[in-house]
Amino acid sequence: MYVDAKNMSSEQLIKFAQNGPLSGNALQQGVINQVIVKTKDGFVTINPKSVINSKPKEW
Repeated sequence: MYVDAKNMSSEQLIKFAQNGPLSGNALQQGVINQVIVKTKDGFVTINPKSVINSKPKEW
């Protein structure tokens, strides 16, 4: 899933992903297994077991 969040910084999003509803097994319980977010200062990739401050390799 791709999300455009141009008003949010990568740092804010990483904190949200690690501590909010996307933490834990949320991405393993449904159809979505990866979220790619365009932030105001780059990309953040959220996977079931990691949050990475970059675009995925296949992009």
